[in-house]
Amino acid sequence: MNKLTVSEATPGNGRLAKWTTPFSRLGLLLWAMLLPSFSSSALTTLYSFTDRSGGSQPYAGLALGNDGNFYGTCFDGGANGFGSVFKISPGGSLTPLYSFAFSDGETPTAGLTQGNDGNFYGTTFEGGTNFYFGTVFQISSNGAFNLLYSFTNGSDGANPYAGLAQGGNGAFYGTTVGGGSNNNGAVFQITSAGALTPLYSFTNGVDGSQPRATLTLAGDGAFYGTTYAGGSHGQGVVFHITAVGALTALHSFNGASDGANPVGQLTQATNGLLYGTAYAGGPHGDGTVFQITTGGTFNVMYSFTGGNDGASPAAGLALGSDGNFYGTTSGGGPNGDGGIFKITPQGALTPLYLFTGGTDGSTSFAMLVQRNNGDFYGTTQYGGSDGDGVVFKIYPFSSAPELTSITRSSGMTGFTWSGQPGQSYQAQYATNLTQTTWSNLGSPVTATNGAGSQTDSVTGNAQRFYRVYLVP
Repeated sequence: MNKLTVSEATPGNGRLAKWTTPFSRLGLLLWAMLLPSFSSSALTTLYSFTDRSGGSQPYAGLALGNDGNFYGTCFDGGANGFGSVFKISPGGSLTPLYSFAFSDGETPTAGLTQGNDGNFYGTTFEGGTNFYFGTVFQISSNGAFNLLYSFTNGSDGANPYAGLAQGGNGAFYGTTVGGGSNNNGAVFQITSAGALTPLYSFTNGVDGSQPRATLTLAGDGAFYGTTYAGGSHGQGVVFHITAVGALTALHSFNGASDGANPVGQLTQATNGLLYGTAYAGGPHGDGTVFQITTGGTFNVMYSFTGGNDGASPAAGLALGSDGNFYGTTSGGGPNGDGGIFKITPQGALTPLYLFTGGTDGSTSFAMLVQRNNGDFYGTTQYGGSDGDGVVFKIYPFSSAPELTSITRSSGMTGFTWSGQPGQSYQAQYATNLTQTTWSNLGSPVTATNGAGSQTDSVTGNAQRFYRVYLVP
């Protein structure tokens, strides 16, 4: 019977696996060593805002542009002190794109959405030609700015807290916290040319009030969102709305077991279910993670405790390439600065990082965004070198591939290892551990379904040592 023994070993500080094959006629001695990868799970601060032209206090998350750069907004700062739009490279080189001047908007609380035309679209909570009711704008990757609409506090709404979602018809859909026919917020449609159509006015009844989350376009062609307040218990709702404004309340939060006051965007997974967060409520009063079907069947996945798991999640969940969800909390942890967590579709939560309030930042309201190399990018509103917030990245996956099996059959040796989907791994071999040069075993292998594998043809009474590393 084959036997696999795993033990700590050197050199390389890797995990060494010894594979013995009692029935092997060749008497082959096989070893496989997996070295630590070149990526780290630690958080990296890419940029600290300084309240100058680059802006300060980024409230929203980042949008990954088609050009590979990230685009975002700052709630404050900029050349005029009314907030800004910026571009930042994956390596942390920031370029200010635009500074708001109040008449064109002020204090953007939402992130940007890249439209089918390549331009970015966003909202400001205040400012505009009607003073304090907010705007919708368009901006190119080069910073060419176009004011599309200024809210009037009428049926069109007032003070958009959330960003925009583009529908299948090319128009954009958004919400406002105030205004509307009942002064409880509204849903609107706006074209890329700035033609706005009011779609729905909240009543503060079972339909909710004060929507703060960006809408999510689901696979059924409808939009799904949440309200911060209203509903049967006054703690907010999850709703469904069609492109022509027919709204259905799906769930009313009770403030106790299921949470309260959701503000983060919903995320639809490949299974068709929607996943989200509630800012408050739950058994500990620190918020929840929930799952809901498009028909309204609701399930609490996790309740935050305010400890190392964090508290008060104010952002939606990012669906990672590994099938798990990744999110941020604005509070909790030993210093109350919030953190970053992973949660499985079954509700098992793992804290990944706790902000310290120092150069790493504090208080994240941002939905994370994943780059194709596995890194997640986000922002914090506070902390950093000047206390004005940061842009960070984090690689939350295991820092080293782990050996899962070795097989020997008909002169072929095969071995598999755990790997992050989409990442490339290089297997190497040596005939002894004293040599300094290792030979590549084939080309790099891209992991799929959480694993990578390689085979080697070995003849005669040979000895092989194997190692695998993550290609940087």
